Amino acid sequence: MGRRLELDAAPKPLTAATVRAVARALEGILAEIQGGAAFPITRLTRVKKLCADQAAAEAFAAFMAGRALAKLLDREQPGEVPAARWAQFIVLAREGVAGLERHLADRSPETERALREQRHALYQAQSEHKNIPYGALRLIVCWQAMQVETALDCVLTRVPEARARYGYELASDYVKRYESSALGDLNRASAEPLADVITFWHGYADALGAGAVSTGRPAQRKGRM
Repeated sequence: MGRRLELDAAPKPLTAATVRAVARALEGILAEIQGGAAFPITRLTRVKKLCADQAAAEAFAAFMAGRALAKLLDREQPGEVPAARWAQFIVLAREGVAGLERHLADRSPETERALREQRHALYQAQSEHKNIPYGALRLIVCWQAMQVETALDCVLTRVPEARARYGYELASDYVKRYESSALGDLNRASAEPLADVITFWHGYADALGAGAVSTGRPAQRKGRM
């Protein structure tokens, strides 16, 4: 008789040791790109292992949404984007981050419904697609607004595989940089944002080890990297 599949078995809880192992692997990548190496952005797929866990994914999504909003507020309005549309992106990103934080602090059908509405509004603000061979390409004007949208997707999904994918997308969209002289989107210009991601995961490992992790954002370790 074949072994029975435990389809409904609960996934193993994420441990501090697992998180630290991934953070240290990312530190190895960081050291290499600081030395001039370049890699495909898929080197960050190891983050999926962490973001399949709901609490870790939610904390990372909140962290990345905050980073995206801060970068958006620090940006100058692109000349090709009308002022009213750019202002809309800022309003939607702010509301998305605030709604995410409210939902994680006070889970209820009301906060979840509001978060879904905010996610829909973010998508609608950049819903135009262009037909290309074998599919359609979504046209993104404001990447930071899209990153907030992805963070909301990550928190709203109940499917571990989807959480893992959204977590990877958050990390890769934040870290990847194009350099004409580099043979990969993970290169020397990616060092600073990658260090941010590493610092987050070290802080999350610390919180796990201290038993301080909830569905909110864990305390960040200062002075690392």
